Amino acid sequence: MTANKLEFIRKTRPKLKAGNVFYYRINNKVYFGLVFITKAEYDYVGIAFIVVLPNYAAQQPSDFSPETLIETIQKGDLLAPPTNINQRAWTMGYFNVIDHIDLSSIPILDTYRMNHSGFLYDRWGKMLFDLRYDVHTPDIPNILFLGDMGIYAHEGIEYLIQLGLGLDYDAREKPYDFYESYPKNFSEEDLPYWYFNSIGKPLVKP
Repeated sequence: MTANKLEFIRKTRPKLKAGNVFYYRINNKVYFGLVFITKAEYDYVGIAFIVVLPNYAAQQPSDFSPETLIETIQKGDLLAPPTNINQRAWTMGYFNVIDHIDLSSIPILDTYRMNHSGFLYDRWGKMLFDLRYDVHTPDIPNILFLGDMGIYAHEGIEYLIQLGLGLDYDAREKPYDFYESYPKNFSEEDLPYWYFNSIGKPLVKP
């Protein structure tokens, strides 16, 4: 299997909960991720599992450090924005749960915002902004934690990881065009590096 693809680990059907830590293998390394929100905690149709993908790698799953995961997320060192995915990454054998942490130890997660066709929601599902009618500045305290409602299977999340690591680019895909829904809120300098990676103008690679 090529290094820029997610590697098969083992198939599982975990009962995922917010705070679950999982690992995956890509580019000859082990990376760690966090289940942030599940459909059980978020009263909004379309949510499956929102995951956070910090830029945190190790040689083996046993090298996992909760403190390093928390520190990496807290400073906003991510491979992609928080992303809504289905369970296939686990059932197909690419993600594997290994631990659980208390989300209250990562206060920056409270800045999460979700875009859904120009509607902006906070992490608890409260609608904050309607792009069609609102004239005030939308409440987006941290663009690194602005995600989208669109749901991804394991192939989709693999591509976002590849973009974040600078491993792949497909001109036909535009996963981050939702950033452009809020032009008054951001300058080009504000946009995260993964947006530029996704349009073929890479700025930064982890």
